[in-house]
Amino acid sequence: MRRVIRDDGKNIIVTEYYKAITNSDISRVDNVKRDEERAKRIMRSYARHKGS
Repeated sequence: MRRVIRDDGKNIIVTEYYKAITNSDISRVDNVKRDEERAKRIMRSYARHKGS
């Protein structure tokens, strides 16, 4: 899921932040390995909800 609207540094920062959250930050809370793909689906669903 990569949507590039403008080719500037902001999009790269947002993409890397998204990866960091779904890869490691979700497991850091209670040291339990979480499913990365499930976290991405939840974040996309939440973003759609907040956008409407």
